[in-house]
Amino acid sequence: MSETRASAGGQIGLNGEFYKGGQFLPSSKDTVKGAQKPTVKKGTKKEVAPYVWRPAPADDMLSIYDRIRSHVITNKNDCKYVKGEGFVGLQLTRRLSSKSSIGTEMMDDPIFVEHVDRLVEMFNNGARWFPLADDPFHYKNQEGDK
Repeated sequence: MSETRASAGGQIGLNGEFYKGGQFLPSSKDTVKGAQKPTVKKGTKKEVAPYVWRPAPADDMLSIYDRIRSHVITNKNDCKYVKGEGFVGLQLTRRLSSKSSIGTEMMDDPIFVEHVDRLVEMFNNGARWFPLADDPFHYKNQEGDK
């Protein structure tokens, strides 16, 4: 495709959608106008437990531990560490208050506390990932970004 931007007055792109003058044109008929790239790509490594890193199983999957680690305490001192697996029998517990400056105001929000409690329960039941769409506090899910 020789043109990369729509001509003055606008034009129809390869994908059949209208583009205003100056907008970038799609290079494929399969391009969806306004589509967002994933925040977390499949295969991107995230910390899923203390000292344990795993690749994301799919696009836009968030690590539970990575999202809430500053709001929880672990029982890792009571667990045996196995190289490659992490702490056997690791469990999380939500902090009653946050002593650090990270998220202190969030711990006063009952909706946030409920969200953390839900993620703690999921983690303790064996889950390590959850969909970005299920995180109301992620910047991509805020009202202004939709």
